[in-house]
Amino acid sequence: MKKHLLFIIAAAMLICSCERLFESKKERLDRMVGAHWDKWKSEGKDTTMCFVDFTEVIPVEWDTMVYLDFHPYYDNEKKGVGSYMNDRYWKENESSRGYPEESLHFWKDGKLVYDIFLLMASDDERGVLFNTRSKFIVRPSSDAKFKVRKVRKFYLIDDQNEEE
Repeated sequence: MKKHLLFIIAAAMLICSCERLFESKKERLDRMVGAHWDKWKSEGKDTTMCFVDFTEVIPVEWDTMVYLDFHPYYDNEKKGVGSYMNDRYWKENESSRGYPEESLHFWKDGKLVYDIFLLMASDDERGVLFNTRSKFIVRPSSDAKFKVRKVRKFYLIDDQNEEE
């Protein structure tokens, strides 16, 4: 009896520890930004002034971050999104000629090293949302700090370089 109970407990612990192995990049970003905000709050800091540095939450080394909100039905050419997609992203990823809509792309020495598709499933009721009018943001890793606000179960990422 004790051996069965011990086996069940060990199996449950193993299953729980493996949960993160199957999380998507979007889920990982949600978890990391949420943990950052929760830590900020637990330290007694003003949560209206919470900032997240993407160099701390992205698990790879990178030098350039690109946020884009690409909708083929809108005129993205003026914002540089279409050019970016054609010149940088699609040339690197011939197999993904579709468009990723809202996404983050992380580059190192001109090569794509990590990307996150931010489009949420229709039943998602939590997670990270970019709160910006800009459809195209390019930042070096030295300037990848964004303000984070929590609204219900959502973490809104505000671009501090955007004029209000």
